[in-house]
Amino acid sequence: MARKLTVKKSESIKPIPGDVYPAKLVRIDDGEGGFGEYYKFVFEISEESAYQGEQRTLLASRKLSRSPKGESKLLNILEVLAGNKLELEEEVDVDDYVGKKCRILVEEPKERDGMIIQNVTQVLPTK
Repeated sequence: MARKLTVKKSESIKPIPGDVYPAKLVRIDDGEGGFGEYYKFVFEISEESAYQGEQRTLLASRKLSRSPKGESKLLNILEVLAGNKLELEEEVDVDDYVGKKCRILVEEPKERDGMIIQNVTQVLPTK
């Protein structure tokens, strides 16, 4: 059986001003790239903003670690979403964090190869 596809032009996201926005985590996707396995966190800007419904993403390696030099990006994100510090050897299910509210710092939009790129650079606690 043939698997036929048609090449389509990928649509850019609607650029929004780089700023801090109230949001919630709506989905976590699995991925793998040149640096190994990662999670793609998908955040949706909430109703308290003029940009309600807009989604932005943040990638984090699947390394959940703490060291004297600091925490992994993933640990930092999960601790902000949980609202508390995770202990060494504590087991967590990342899917439990879907639906959690936070604030996201969104970078200024950039154009790359005709596409608008705009990601989350930091996850912050709610006020």
